[in-house]
Amino acid sequence: MALTLELRPLIVVREYTGGVVYAFPLAAPGLVTRARSAEAAIERLTKFLSKSLAKLPADALAEYVYPEDASVLDLPVILPRSDLPRRVKIEREMVLPCVVVPDDDARWVHVLPLGHMVLVRPGESLERRVRDEILRVASARTLVASEYKEMLPADRHALARPEVAVERGNLEDLGARSAKRRAKERARAEKAAKKLLDKVGRALSRGADATPIIAREREVRSLGALLAGDERLSVMLVGDEMTGKTAIIDALLSRPGASARPIYATSGAQLVAGQSGFGQLEERLDAVLKAAELLDVVLYFDDFGDLFAGHSGGIEDLASIMRPYLVEGRVRVLGELTPELVEQHEKRHVGFFACLHRIPVKALDAATTRALLEARAQHARAHEPTRPTLADDAIEPLVSLSERYLRYQAFPGKAVRLYEELRATLEAELAAGGERRSIDARHVYAAFSTRSGIPMFLLREERRMKYDSVVEFFRRHVIGQDEAIRRVAETLCAVKSGLQPPGKPLANFLFVGPTGVGKTEVAKTLARFLFSGADRLVRFDMSEYMDPLAAERLIRGTQRDEGELTRRVRQQPFCVVLLDEIEKAHPAVFDLLLQVCGEGRLTDARGRTTHFENAIIIMTSNLGAAHRRPRSGFGLAARAVDDQRAEQQHYLERVDAHFRPEFVNRIDRVIPFRSLTRAEIRDVAGVALARIRERAGLLNRGVTLRLSARALEGLAAAGYSDAYGARALRRHLEDTLVAPLAGRLSRHANELENATVRVFLGDEQPADAGEPGGASVLGGALGGADVCGEPLRFDLSRPPSGEQRQSTHLLARVAQLRRMAASTMRWAPIVEMQERVDYLVAEMATAHDPERRAARAHDESARARGPVDIARMTAEHARLRELLTGLREELEAIEGAEDLALIALHEGEDSEPYRAEAQAAYERFEKAYVRAVLGQVGGAGAALILQPQDDPWTLHRWLEMFLEGAARRDWQLRLHLWEQAPDPALGDDWPEGLPWGPPRERPWIEQQLARISEDPKAGEKTLATEWRGALLCVHGDHASALLRFELGLQRFDNAKKDEPPAHLLIRWAAGRYALGPDELRRPPASTEEREAPSYAYELPDRSPRDQLLKLEPTRHFREGRPPSVALPSANLYFNLYDEYDYWDRYEHIVFALIADPLAAGDDPIPEEDEL
Repeated sequence: MALTLELRPLIVVREYTGGVVYAFPLAAPGLVTRARSAEAAIERLTKFLSKSLAKLPADALAEYVYPEDASVLDLPVILPRSDLPRRVKIEREMVLPCVVVPDDDARWVHVLPLGHMVLVRPGESLERRVRDEILRVASARTLVASEYKEMLPADRHALARPEVAVERGNLEDLGARSAKRRAKERARAEKAAKKLLDKVGRALSRGADATPIIAREREVRSLGALLAGDERLSVMLVGDEMTGKTAIIDALLSRPGASARPIYATSGAQLVAGQSGFGQLEERLDAVLKAAELLDVVLYFDDFGDLFAGHSGGIEDLASIMRPYLVEGRVRVLGELTPELVEQHEKRHVGFFACLHRIPVKALDAATTRALLEARAQHARAHEPTRPTLADDAIEPLVSLSERYLRYQAFPGKAVRLYEELRATLEAELAAGGERRSIDARHVYAAFSTRSGIPMFLLREERRMKYDSVVEFFRRHVIGQDEAIRRVAETLCAVKSGLQPPGKPLANFLFVGPTGVGKTEVAKTLARFLFSGADRLVRFDMSEYMDPLAAERLIRGTQRDEGELTRRVRQQPFCVVLLDEIEKAHPAVFDLLLQVCGEGRLTDARGRTTHFENAIIIMTSNLGAAHRRPRSGFGLAARAVDDQRAEQQHYLERVDAHFRPEFVNRIDRVIPFRSLTRAEIRDVAGVALARIRERAGLLNRGVTLRLSARALEGLAAAGYSDAYGARALRRHLEDTLVAPLAGRLSRHANELENATVRVFLGDEQPADAGEPGGASVLGGALGGADVCGEPLRFDLSRPPSGEQRQSTHLLARVAQLRRMAASTMRWAPIVEMQERVDYLVAEMATAHDPERRAARAHDESARARGPVDIARMTAEHARLRELLTGLREELEAIEGAEDLALIALHEGEDSEPYRAEAQAAYERFEKAYVRAVLGQVGGAGAALILQPQDDPWTLHRWLEMFLEGAARRDWQLRLHLWEQAPDPALGDDWPEGLPWGPPRERPWIEQQLARISEDPKAGEKTLATEWRGALLCVHGDHASALLRFELGLQRFDNAKKDEPPAHLLIRWAAGRYALGPDELRRPPASTEEREAPSYAYELPDRSPRDQLLKLEPTRHFREGRPPSVALPSANLYFNLYDEYDYWDRYEHIVFALIADPLAAGDDPIPEEDEL
């Protein structure tokens, strides 16, 4: 049965001069008919509406129904014209037609020319209200002339209500069609909603084989119950960083009986991305929440702090936008947050947090973490057999080290993360038998030592630390102060033995004594001893913290910023904290240092606790130095023991008088530093003089600087100050020695190669003044400044003897090696590696900082790079740091040999041993440098095609040399011979008819080469028939990169001088180790192609010898005593002990090949597609 509706829509009729009539429904002004009369226009519109309204849904159809008492109102209005000049005044009114529709006591007014509706409330003047609204809208729209023209009224406006019959179809089909339409609309809406959610997040997979979780059954069960119910609840997991909040969600997803409701992981940064305009963020977030409501999914935020990154009411105030949905129970939200951030944000977003059901996630204890690691190790062995696994003996040190040293992180995350970093580091390393490595206790200690900087002898109890060795280490860097050094060493032994008091810094020292006697140098040496670098010294000049506000800035900070001391110790917990001139600090600093020295912790203004248990606190003070001028030792034979005790007692008394007893009681050791003796001051002057000798102006010219003993002692006596210590001595040397010396050298700049500058005091004469050739040739006896009442004299001369020239030449060679090594450290690959290490350190140091994470979340480039992978960065940092450390150690060895050569030259001793030592260190440096540069080349495999050209023995000679070098590098080898048939006796599983024979391993290759060598005549025949070409596959560290420099034509001189040289051609085949039968099979020829398809592993025809002799080889092995190898294209030449020495020195040869391109800023390593 069909349903017909009789509607009387409200039609607006416009009549214009000339007989043109327009009609349109008020509900849809865009549906317009045109005719010559009103009746015709209404009739046409009625027919159109009868058909079009039949297709509309019921809610849209209802919009065409209006009250019967609607009427037309012609309202005169004077519209201002902002587009006209000011002198043009508009005084004539424009009549605007309006339709007034009653709505109970109110009225709706449709202003037809503007397409605008106005609500006139009861009691308001209709004309005034509408006129004011018209003026407001016209002013806001800034109408132009054409728009004003369109607003000109018609001759007449009228309303009509024709009857329109609308056929709505059969009543029986109406419900079915409506349900089908609703289902279709819902499916379309769900598809659009899923597309939007996939855009701003990712659906977490279910049923995944998650790693085991222990002691979290209650939390997992609570979370599942809250999310599975019909009521849409929101949940927040509250716990410290790394307590395992995310692992609880993973465990829920992996449970078979868990709710199948989808969980979408998103973040505030993803919601904000690309929404910069006004209202765009609100529109995007509203659409996302409606999509989540429609699909009934869970929106998961791994960091709820993202929602509060913006200020309240700002464009990023996401929590305020989401709150109505949470209050009304329309969406399910799941998130994680730390207790500190909950306390911080809840004050401003009380309503938002009131909607969240909280599940506390507390940190596990050490015992539970051990059980968790055991379970994860068993799970890894079962499900990830190819990855490194945790050995049983590694679990205890992993947990204990994490518990003792990683105080800012919680269990189990800190132990699990270290375990995952170890797995990533050892991922690519194979054990001796080819199986994956097992992570044992040795790996745990080594990784933790690298990460923290703590030396192994402190981490491992079985490692010895000798007291005498500690004292000797300090004595090499600090002159004098034996008593202070012994006390520091005793404290370090207590730390090593674990006898220091718990809950305190490793040690609290107060160094007191005159300035310039080594207090700061002891602190630097302690940082070098404990943490392998002075960069672990956190230094503060306390004269900058003399007022109360500065003290707060140092210790407590503010609500927005951390204290400078707490911030730096949190960033680097393993450090030496040096508080220089502590007596100048404000008294408030001492009050807070009581807690640091006594309890090893300090809480800043933000409520964050900083732990000092892994730091050494050193405070220095000059108290008493201004009121006591201890004798420096000049004029006395020796310092009396009782004078030293009196001096130390003086400084201790001043400490007791200045500092409060409770502060002094919290210091482990108050160590007085005494004034330096006469001999020690001379030693300090000697050290300063050695550093002057190392300056480039002297070394680059080969200039030798020698001071007589009397001149050195005079400079030390005149330069040292009881008030200013060794610093005054260094300034004195600059003024009285370096400045005059610079003037002398500048006068003889062109004559200074290998010259000697001798410095004397007063009327001293050179020891060789009376010997032939000992006179100065560059203007000796040049006067200088007065020292102790006598002039300082400079004598510039050439070395008078061949022995001195030889010593100077040796020193120049050592200096040249040092300069060459130092210059390579400034080349692009090493600079880029160091920059990468610095970047990784910065990223790992701030990866877990909430503020840093929030900043990354709002940085589009950071979001594009993805989340920070700590395990990957740790592995990369360890690899790069090992390479750079190896380079620096060899450079330091060269510098040490140079220092010893300088001393030997000064003392008149032989410098040759130190030149040899420097040369050996430089060769090691070259090898380390090549490994560092080539380590950036991906791939460890290479395949080469070896083809003798005019003498089959060339392949034999080259393979014998190569096998020695490959064995030393632990490279794996496989060899395929051209057209060798498979041998069933050898168990060959290889197809017949392939161009290359089955793979042969190293034992077979060595056996066959030895058999060929035993009978040269038969061996030559074997080489000519069976060894016409070889496909050599190599796998190992840097094999792919190193072998790229071996390609090309190689020439071998014949042992018989009258015989011409022989040649071997080496070509690149592939950048892989394993080549299977399918890859080595020659492609079949096609009948449609004129030419046979190319074959990458083809063995071409050999070239004639006369043509080969015209070519320039890449290698030329020459006979002789000693033998040698030349690289004609690079103009390089190397002597060899024998031919087997070639692969021992191969990195040295490669370094010579890459040095010039690297110095020019070019890439010396050819890409694989260029070979």
